[in-house]
Amino acid sequence: MRFTGRPTLATTVMAREFLEGLTTPGRQGHDRLRDVGDQCLLYSGLFPRSAERRLVRVSYYVDLGRAAYSHLAEDRVPGSAELYSRLAHSFVALMEVLQAMSNLTGAPTLDLLQAIELWHDTGSSQSLRHWRRQPMYQAAVVITEKTLRASDKMNTGHRGAEGAEL
Repeated sequence: MRFTGRPTLATTVMAREFLEGLTTPGRQGHDRLRDVGDQCLLYSGLFPRSAERRLVRVSYYVDLGRAAYSHLAEDRVPGSAELYSRLAHSFVALMEVLQAMSNLTGAPTLDLLQAIELWHDTGSSQSLRHWRRQPMYQAAVVITEKTLRASDKMNTGHRGAEGAEL
């Protein structure tokens, strides 16, 4: 609810906000880092396609959000260090919950390339499942298996009549 009245949120550069949060002392710096973590969670979970428009990967938001929460956990703010530590460690799982909620509308939140990148960059199991449901994945598995078998045959080496490798 904190961000609903901020139309400039879509134009915010998260990395700059993160750096300003790191360099701003006291409660204001804490609040900025918390906002970066929260906004990155919202972007990666509910609006991952916005990353494409900004020419970054979804993992950009994941990495910045985790870093913001981790820094807050290290600051040992009384009563909240454990919360921020858990948010940092559970960031991908929380993102996946938000994506699943968004998927309930019927439209997938990620395109195929984003799903592959997000799985590769963060280990997102939901992104891997999205990729595995695609016909292209099944074709890639068949091609990879054939390539590996052919490679194995070449590596074992075939010997001709006089024992020389062919």
